[in-house]
Amino acid sequence: MKKLKVYEILSCIFLCLILLVSCAEIQAPFQTEDQTFRTPIPESTLKAYQAGTPIANKLQAVIAARVLLSTSRLENIQPPEVIYVQRMTLAEATKKAAKPGVENFEDIPSETPVWFVVFKGNWQLHPPSPGITATPPAPYKGCQYVWIAEANNGYAATGDINCTIE
Repeated sequence: MKKLKVYEILSCIFLCLILLVSCAEIQAPFQTEDQTFRTPIPESTLKAYQAGTPIANKLQAVIAARVLLSTSRLENIQPPEVIYVQRMTLAEATKKAAKPGVENFEDIPSETPVWFVVFKGNWQLHPPSPGITATPPAPYKGCQYVWIAEANNGYAATGDINCTIE
C-alpha cells in the first residue's frame, strides 16, 4: 500500500512538471529586429530593393543604405559591417556626420525623420568617370555613414565618419 502511494505521488509530480513546462513560455532562438540588421544581406536582396519605399525598420534602413553606397564611386571590397543604425531627425544626423561647410541641406526641414547608418569596412575609391586612366588611391579601412530620409524620397547623403560613433 505504501508503494502505491509513492507511485501516486511521483505520478502527480510528473504530471505537474509536464503541465508546468507546457504552460511556460518557450524562448525560441529567433533574432529580434534589433539584431536582424547585423546579419549578412544576400546580393539578391540588394538587387531586388525597390527605391522609394518608405523605411520602417533597421533592416530596411541597412538595405537602402547599402544600395545607395553601391551607386557611388566608393566600393566596399568585402561586405561591410554595420556598426550603427538609428532613426533620428536630419538635424541630429547632420550633427553626427559633422563636416562644417561640406553639407548644406537648407531645402530639407531639419526635423525630417531619417535613418543614420554607419558601415565599417575596406573601401576602394574609383576614378570619377569611366575611361579615365588615373590610378585609383590605395584601398583603406574605415567607416562610411549614410543618412537616408525615412520617406525614402531621394533625400540622402554619404561620407566618411569616425568609427567611434556615439
